[in-house]
Amino acid sequence: MKKIIIPIMLISALFMGCEDENEAKNGLHKQGQDCLVCHGIGGSEDPTLSSGATVFTKLNALNSDSSSYAKGYTIRLLLSDGKTANYSSGLGDANSKTSAALGGYDFTAQVVNSSGKVVNSSATNSHNSNRLACNSCHTSRGVSNAPGRIINTKIQTNSDTPKQDNTSKDKNTSNTTNNNTTSTRSFKDDVMPVLESSCKGCHNPSGQAQGTKFLVTTVQETHTKVTAGNMLNLNAPANSWLLEKADGTQSHVGGVVLGKSSSNHKTIVEWITQGAKNN
Repeated sequence: MKKIIIPIMLISALFMGCEDENEAKNGLHKQGQDCLVCHGIGGSEDPTLSSGATVFTKLNALNSDSSSYAKGYTIRLLLSDGKTANYSSGLGDANSKTSAALGGYDFTAQVVNSSGKVVNSSATNSHNSNRLACNSCHTSRGVSNAPGRIINTKIQTNSDTPKQDNTSKDKNTSNTTNNNTTSTRSFKDDVMPVLESSCKGCHNPSGQAQGTKFLVTTVQETHTKVTAGNMLNLNAPANSWLLEKADGTQSHVGGVVLGKSSSNHKTIVEWITQGAKNN
């Protein structure tokens, strides 16, 4: 039996290798997905990266929209200590990566073209070492205050434009919308990336967490695990097991992960407030 199984495993590995090579030849390699899931410390794939990102041509581009990959554009970080970290091109059009040690500093993230010219930039020192998995926040809808995708052109932010009253009536509903209205939170696009980046290290099928190992195979299964039992408090969302409470306490035995002052905390609270939907 072993003589049969071993060749089959080798053949499968060869086919997987060929698939990756063919994708790379076609300019494809998991664009828009969180690079550090596979290439982070302890990940299953080489090389080990400290950060990775995909640059698109439009804010709401889908992962699969190859026409929106900004080929030839990469990332540059200006660290608060005055040093610069340049990313190199990764596998797949518009992917860029770095293995540089980036912890301990706030930084400004820039998009540069093939000539090294800066074409887009974040606010000064608006990022830190907790925000190196770029694609986990820069989704097609934007997570944790990200405006959407990292793009290769300058976009206006609230600090670029004068304040104005944008209150309006939706023609099809009676809801009033304005700049302060909370957008609908999606479990797949908003919450799942937070769980991936903040909780996956322990709460996976082979992790060391003593409690629920809720990061499992699919988004559907993960939602079922997260919403089961006493993990969420629909009556008082900010007091849910996942989060640091208003008084600074937390049911999570592993210590504070989603602190009450973090944008990820706000994302989870908003999702629970909206009914903890599987959307």
